[in-house]
Amino acid sequence: MLSHFWEMDYIARGLNPNHHGIQVGVATPIIARFFEELADILPEGTDANNDRRIGWLTEKAEQLCNQYGLLEQAGITNPQYSFKYMDIVDQNNGNVVLKADKNVTVYMPYPEGVDKDTSIIVLHYKDLNRDMTYDDVQSAIMNCEMEKMTVTQLDDHIEFETTSFSPFVVIWGTDEAGEIVKNKDRADTGL
Repeated sequence: MLSHFWEMDYIARGLNPNHHGIQVGVATPIIARFFEELADILPEGTDANNDRRIGWLTEKAEQLCNQYGLLEQAGITNPQYSFKYMDIVDQNNGNVVLKADKNVTVYMPYPEGVDKDTSIIVLHYKDLNRDMTYDDVQSAIMNCEMEKMTVTQLDDHIEFETTSFSPFVVIWGTDEAGEIVKNKDRADTGL
């Protein structure tokens, strides 16, 4: 939005605006910092809509895990979730979402405390993207197709291939004390 404001300001003053991609690149960290500053002063409940979406995403992941016994197969108890939303957007028009026509390798950082020795599951909410209205979010999440990604766990990141970008979730387990369970700490499940 800040980039669009700057463009309208330039035009109103009879000037040529800067390249939109440059303005977005400058505006993004400014807005991110603004939201970081507001985080401590926003009233309680401001995150309610986001909390509902996370709840629906979690519920959908749990359904798939329960349907196919994925948690048990991976030796995961007390599952924890880290959601990542990925879109590739056109640098000249942030409203244009690009799609891959072949496999793309994704390099994703581990959630805090998770590493190559942690048993993880990565699920993809296929074709769940920005093309939905706010009122359609719950239905879109609950009805989307999901896939379990084949991942490689490297020293400092997770690697997998995909042909579409939308939400992904990394799932791992903790013990009763809240400590992350490592592969070497759990019983052999035959994986």
